[in-house]
Amino acid sequence: MQANPQKTEEAGFTLLELIVVICIISLTLAWALPQFRRRTEKLSVQTFTQTLVSGLYSLRARQGTDGSGCDIGFSSKYNFNNGNTFGSAKDLFELNHLNGKERDDRLKCCDSAQCWNEPGHLTWAKPYRFLNLEGSPSSKKVELQVSSNRYELSPPGTSAIAEPLIILVRSQNWNQDSLRPLPTLCVEVTSNGVVRKGKWNQNQKKCADSVKR
Repeated sequence: MQANPQKTEEAGFTLLELIVVICIISLTLAWALPQFRRRTEKLSVQTFTQTLVSGLYSLRARQGTDGSGCDIGFSSKYNFNNGNTFGSAKDLFELNHLNGKERDDRLKCCDSAQCWNEPGHLTWAKPYRFLNLEGSPSSKKVELQVSSNRYELSPPGTSAIAEPLIILVRSQNWNQDSLRPLPTLCVEVTSNGVVRKGKWNQNQKKCADSVKR
């Protein structure tokens, strides 16, 4: 007696099913990758802004301890009142790559007036700085502008200049999505020694939603 032949089905994907899966994966990646890049860019800006705030806070504390005053200088091309040129962290706030004179042109701190009065006197040996950590991954992904070519800080971090020093921080890829540009953050140093951070309001030229430090 012959046994009835059994029909067997092979497990696997049909071509149509494979095409559907590939389409779903492609659409998911097309949505997820830009979102991931956007979050990464925003995080870099936030991280550098916090690093800058912490560095300025440390500088202010050092001034209070040493009783020192600091002169701060920036190139006029990075002044947002003069134009729209942004510079890197290396162009404005990093010091390790500079020689003594270049460093003093950017940040010169002395514990007495004698320092400025002595011809050729440099303060390279004193470890005053804007950033506690230079050359970080986040510092290489941001660009900056400032509100003034010059600012001065007296101990403990106050200033005789009434207008605050405002520093703008944005991603180098801030406008990659023209419909949703990334926000520009800001750090504000006031004449009474308060350091604030917030979002930059371009229309009002104001550091809004600031958080005091």
